[in-house]
Amino acid sequence: MARVRQDGKVAYFASGVPLFVHGQNDAVGQRIAAVQLLALGLARQDELSAARGIHRSTLYRQQRQLTGEGVLGVVEEKRGPHGPHRFTAEKRQRVVARRGEGQSIRPAARAVGVSEGTIRHARRRGELPATPVEPARWRGRRRGVSVTPGRPAAWR
Repeated sequence: MARVRQDGKVAYFASGVPLFVHGQNDAVGQRIAAVQLLALGLARQDELSAARGIHRSTLYRQQRQLTGEGVLGVVEEKRGPHGPHRFTAEKRQRVVARRGEGQSIRPAARAVGVSEGTIRHARRRGELPATPVEPARWRGRRRGVSVTPGRPAAWR
C-alpha cells in the first residue's frame, strides 16, 4: 500500500489502484480512509495508529462508528451544550411578558425558574429586549428630587 500527498490531496493506492482520496486537512476523510484500509486488510491497526499518531482504541471506536452509523458516525460534532437547556424559547417569552408587566429581573427569574444571571446574560446576547423597568421604590418620583427634607436623593 502507498500513500501519496500532492496538491493538497492525499491518495491511497494498493497495487497501483487508487483506493481513496481526501483533502490534506480533511479529518473525516482521514478517518474513513483508515477504516477502509482496516476493513480491506491492507493495514494493521498498530501501523495505522503509528502513521496517524493516534491511539489504537481511537481506530477501534472510529471503525465501530463508521460501521454502525455510516459516514456521519465519524463526523465530530461540537462538544458541550448544543443550545439553551434551561432558558428555552417558552421561558424567554414568559420573562418578556413579566418584564413588560413591570416586574424586575429578580422576581421574573424566580417565577420562570432561572437565575438572574441567565436573564442578564440573555439580554447581553440580544436574546431579550432591554425592557426599561422602573423599580417600585422609584415610581412616582423624579431622580434628583429629595423626598426626605434636608437629604439629597443621591444619599438615600
